[in-house]
Amino acid sequence: GVLVRGAGRMTLVRRAGLAVGLAGLLALPVACGGNQEDSYCSALSAKQQVFSEDTTPSGFLDALPTLKSLGGKAPSDIAADWQTFLGAMETLNGAIKAAGVKPSDISDGKQPSGVTDAQWDAIKAAADGLSTEQVSDALENVDQEAKDVCKLQLGLS
Repeated sequence: GVLVRGAGRMTLVRRAGLAVGLAGLLALPVACGGNQEDSYCSALSAKQQVFSEDTTPSGFLDALPTLKSLGGKAPSDIAADWQTFLGAMETLNGAIKAAGVKPSDISDGKQPSGVTDAQWDAIKAAADGLSTEQVSDALENVDQEAKDVCKLQLGLS
């Protein structure tokens, strides 16, 4: 959908806040079963600082390599959900990079100078992509897996 002025920031902030909520409770004790699940739960626990160091959208995008690593360790039953979420994040990151700006340059929801209208539209569309039902459902599935397998209460659903 088309964003009104400033709404792209709210969409990004809201979705990033949800994603941060996904990891915000990773400090809880981890108890998982099975080799793949053990690896996944251990990785979530070991990388928890990535979610608390900088919880702004730009910080979250800066953490994309770590998030991709965590998604790569996800059990097969939620690997596609992680990829849905990561794909949306990568799309946003790509649109920002293609415009030649940093995530922090757009955090105020205003079009940075030097960014064309077409580039700005691509950034806003990518930010909207984080609010789709598909991405929301994917995050809910990641949350449920954390509850069922890792015994984590992430509070996403």
